[in-house]
Amino acid sequence: MTPTGKAAEDAYKIRKIHGAIAKKFHRLGYSIEEENNGHSDPVSSAVEEDMKRGTIDDLPQSIMIDNYNTFKNAPVTKQIFVSQLDMAVTQYAFVGFIVMFPTVFGIWGTENQKGLQGFQHLWAVLGHLLGIEDKFNFCIPNNLDDRKKQRECILYKVILPEMRFCNANTVTLWRSLINGWSLTVPFLSFNGVLLFAIRNVAKFKGETVAAMMNVYDRFCYSFMCVCFKRMDCYMVVAILNFLLRILVGICQTMYIKRYRGSQTIAVTNV
Repeated sequence: MTPTGKAAEDAYKIRKIHGAIAKKFHRLGYSIEEENNGHSDPVSSAVEEDMKRGTIDDLPQSIMIDNYNTFKNAPVTKQIFVSQLDMAVTQYAFVGFIVMFPTVFGIWGTENQKGLQGFQHLWAVLGHLLGIEDKFNFCIPNNLDDRKKQRECILYKVILPEMRFCNANTVTLWRSLINGWSLTVPFLSFNGVLLFAIRNVAKFKGETVAAMMNVYDRFCYSFMCVCFKRMDCYMVVAILNFLLRILVGICQTMYIKRYRGSQTIAVTNV
């Protein structure tokens, strides 16, 4: 990846989109509090119930609780959209769980740890290009202890507590993301991924969410568990890599067809 390459150019485009959305929110007078007034639905209610049954009070001692409380209680002079906290939490959603719980996602051994470091470096660069300040970019290995504290702070002081008050707007975003992936990734269902996140990653029982699952959801959840647990097996890795190559080829074909179609429409309009 180079500063003037295609990947950097795409990252800068996304950064401009973030800025445009933030400006639009300011112009329309959107309030962050409005997000919490979304109506409830069965999934959001189930997530709330499962998360409230457990406890997150026994937090790791390394969490920067004092620093977080200082930040949270700081006076706010104006509402900030797409803030550094928003960007850090979004970055965590893509990479934080894998970095904090590598074995849950099938990452073992010294060789895989080197790959994990490369994965972090990639997201450190992406985070920097998207506008995350280095002091908030927990993928930059300047001070490993501080970065670990930042990751734990985001998980235990932001994500898990917020899941106790899950609303329909949040569930809509989750469902849209998973349903989009499921168009190319086989055996992927929204309820299956949700249960995996609650039970296998967050370590809550997830009984209410599990009760809502149908046969296909349960199969997808079991498939995820088996795949990640057996990632130390060469045959499993080889099969999954083969399927991944097929999926990448399908996505490339779909993108090329769509791109050529858009070019044809543009020429026709001219």
